[in-house]
Amino acid sequence: MIFGYFYRMKLEIPYPELELLIRELSKKPISLRYEGNHKLEVNFMANVSLSVNKVYPHGVLLNYHTSGIVSMMISGMRGAIKKELEKVPPVSWLEDQRQLEVDLRKVPQLTNMLQHLQVTRCSFEENGLILELSGT
Repeated sequence: MIFGYFYRMKLEIPYPELELLIRELSKKPISLRYEGNHKLEVNFMANVSLSVNKVYPHGVLLNYHTSGIVSMMISGMRGAIKKELEKVPPVSWLEDQRQLEVDLRKVPQLTNMLQHLQVTRCSFEENGLILELSGT
């Protein structure tokens, strides 16, 4: 009997490196700060708290939470926000669900890798983003 190989990979991306990657993709200043309890504060036009909702083989679904004032600002700036996010191909805004969907296959640094591997876990940790990948 022939057994296939099973690959596992764990990527730990420190927040300063993740900031640089996001700045490259978005061409916008952005800052990240770990809030604790697997939540990440992102400042991109406003402060938004992100948490992982669901992991897909090639992406992740994030919930976002904001203060009431920021929610009102987001509602008023809906068009401008959509226009800015269109410039960041990996990110889709699911406004009604207060979620962001990230297709990691559209991140140039991950495209080739995700042809052979799939995401099994994504988590915001104290020192950075943890991505676990597996494949056969």
